[in-house]
Amino acid sequence: MAARWNKLNPEQSIAGDYSHVLSWPTLVNYRHKFADDLDTDIFAFTRPDIISAIDENCLKDCGLKAPDFTLYGANPAGQTIDFSLTVLKFDTNSFFVRAYLPVSEDSSFLIWVKIPPYIATDLLMQNLPECMVYGLLANSVTVDGESYLLHGLVELSFSAIQKAPTIIGITDTFSPFKTLPEVISYQQLSKENSICLAQDYFNNALREQRSNNLFAAKKLYHQAYLYGHPYGLLKELECQSALGKEFRDKHPETFGQITRGDKLMALTTLRAVSQNYPPHGDAVLAYILRSAKEPAEGLAAAERSLAVDPEQADVLGHKCLFEIELSRDEAAYETALKHLLTYPLDSVATANLLDSCLLLTEFSSALVLAERYALLAPNIEATLNYYFRVYELVDDWERLLDIFQAILPHVSGPTPKILCLYGDVLVENKKLDEAIKAFEHALIINPADGEVILGYARALARIDRGEEAENLLRSVINDQDRFDQVKNKAFIITLLAEILRRNERAGEAVELLEKNFNDFVALATAVGPLPALEYVESLLILGRKSSAKRILTEIKMRFTNDPYVNELYNIAHQ
Repeated sequence: MAARWNKLNPEQSIAGDYSHVLSWPTLVNYRHKFADDLDTDIFAFTRPDIISAIDENCLKDCGLKAPDFTLYGANPAGQTIDFSLTVLKFDTNSFFVRAYLPVSEDSSFLIWVKIPPYIATDLLMQNLPECMVYGLLANSVTVDGESYLLHGLVELSFSAIQKAPTIIGITDTFSPFKTLPEVISYQQLSKENSICLAQDYFNNALREQRSNNLFAAKKLYHQAYLYGHPYGLLKELECQSALGKEFRDKHPETFGQITRGDKLMALTTLRAVSQNYPPHGDAVLAYILRSAKEPAEGLAAAERSLAVDPEQADVLGHKCLFEIELSRDEAAYETALKHLLTYPLDSVATANLLDSCLLLTEFSSALVLAERYALLAPNIEATLNYYFRVYELVDDWERLLDIFQAILPHVSGPTPKILCLYGDVLVENKKLDEAIKAFEHALIINPADGEVILGYARALARIDRGEEAENLLRSVINDQDRFDQVKNKAFIITLLAEILRRNERAGEAVELLEKNFNDFVALATAVGPLPALEYVESLLILGRKSSAKRILTEIKMRFTNDPYVNELYNIAHQ
């Protein structure tokens, strides 16, 4: 599904009633109140006397640098709060600004938008972002009784003249809610926006839970989550756990084995009894089969569980991964899309859908999902990793460098992974001296990190220091103590073979690969097609075309949409 963007006019007049800030209590202090009298408000908001925009501990939790000055002080009780430059913090990874949303030629209103932590830091230090900024809409708008906008991805424009950014683009492709009609008026806007609906669902769920109607409560909590309630998902999972209590109580020894990590022992029991406890038995079985490398059986268990209860985030994730393992890429995409539309703030759902788009070469959607993932990712390293994966495939290294250089100044302590990714980006942008420094920094932190060794060797080769690269890779391969710690053994050997081939030593490359690998098709299934493709390239140079074609034919069956596999396949069959 290609992402559809509605482009709005950033020059549109910003007029209208700006005090109409939708649902701002959604983003600040919640008070969870269980009342004895169910007719009273079970869930109530606390209007904040203090807006805590950001604090040092919150930044550290995000892996960001904290400025050396106080960003915001307190607003005394009763004092009018100026939202114009406020960045609200809801938890350690959730930051919000209000933004103008144009709704007609001469009017707009303000709506809250979730933004990445590093953008929040820029704004709080009163630096306008220099890169493109995306956000997730944190309110729904109810027009003529129908809800719009919530969880949609937007593009923001910042101006030194306006204190709040303006929304200039919006897509609802991966949101369960629709984009607004082209023209609406303030008269059409309902006072019942997302937080009112979320509160109603939450209160009704509490009543059902207290009456022990757990399945009904779970469904209502899920609706509260969809409409932005901060505790909706937590309570939904609480009900899901309670619904599975009977299964756990009947088989304590099995769950003891799972807790101790003895999943294979637990598997025997689960296979025998899982279908007697729908949907929880099959949900647990699907989880265990992830480790057992039994994708067909695992997929069947996940499908049985979801047939009883389709709203299970973990089982939807298992189902998608089983389908990917079984090379059912289109089915995996549909499952991941359903997962995301059901759990729009789930970073796992976003990552699975992004992976599916890459497998199907749906790069335009992957670019949109990379921006969405950046708003939901558990940490900066995960954000940068997915940015790298997408922009590497679309071959836009310049844009990727802009992204890294916008984020890295805020990172308090870059990990070897981050430095390695940054080094690769610098290499592709021909900033080779800077790349070498990044890899050397990473190598100091962890000299056994396989990705760092690979990146450093590639960078050395690119600056005509191929002999140093070869010596580095051979030293790692020959040092068994060091090599045993490296996860990327196959790729280190493959890179050395590539260096040999590029230096007109294809025979040595083939000898190296055949010495270390027996079955290149099985290896491709385990680590991807790269080692097999490198082997095939050397075979073609040596004139062993029939062997190359045989391997490529089998590899192509598994990696149907891989552009590199297809390119080499066509070359071999010319």
